[in-house]
Amino acid sequence: MIKKKLLVIGVLAMAGVVSCAKNNSNKGKVDCIDRYIPKSTDYTVSQSGIDSISRLFALNNLSEQNLQFIQWISDSLNPPGQINEQVTSVQYVNGLPIFQLNKTYFFKNAVQESYVTYPQNLSYEGYTGSLPNSDSGGHIPIADLREYFLSNVSESIYTNRGDNSYTIVPDSSEYTNACLQVILGYIDASVVPGNGSNINSVLIKVWRITPIGSKNNLYPVVYVTDDKSVAWGAEPLGPNVVKLFPNFY
Repeated sequence: MIKKKLLVIGVLAMAGVVSCAKNNSNKGKVDCIDRYIPKSTDYTVSQSGIDSISRLFALNNLSEQNLQFIQWISDSLNPPGQINEQVTSVQYVNGLPIFQLNKTYFFKNAVQESYVTYPQNLSYEGYTGSLPNSDSGGHIPIADLREYFLSNVSESIYTNRGDNSYTIVPDSSEYTNACLQVILGYIDASVVPGNGSNINSVLIKVWRITPIGSKNNLYPVVYVTDDKSVAWGAEPLGPNVVKLFPNFY
């Protein structure tokens, strides 16, 4: 079985995909703040990969609805006669992505390894709790999101835990005039500071704010709940993960 677990602690902007000078139907620009509106059909998998995913899902009676496929792996280092495949996706609710909690499917010889039969896979199951109401609109003016970002970006501390370990604490003054990207989505309430909810029980609508093309490609990230009650900086992923998964929520 493929065991490439990717724990998303802080979620990244689509590095290099959007700039303040550009405009398209998926975003709106306010004071160099770009609102990007991703879609579940914005796959980051090749067409051959999508074809393989569709085949696997059809064989296992799985729905592709509300899933943005961001990775497909076919393990070529298997014993003879055994093919292991892994599909990683971003879940969507009310047309909005769920941040920090991807859903991964495992298949052996085109048969899904269920989360019940293989409990070691439970941490890959994604969000399984109750769904929010149908209100998918944002209620914070786009222009106000810069203040939230600057007030909380110093909390988005990046620590390299490798051989040459180091820590970077973002300085808000470096981002005073930075172009920002904002995405509206949901996050598990258990990761919201001071919430106290159990994991997989409630989703909260949040804005995710990141600078575009930030220093060191570490992309510090700030979240703010759409009701303005809580804002916080989260630990970002490192630059190597950015290169591999630029659309990885």
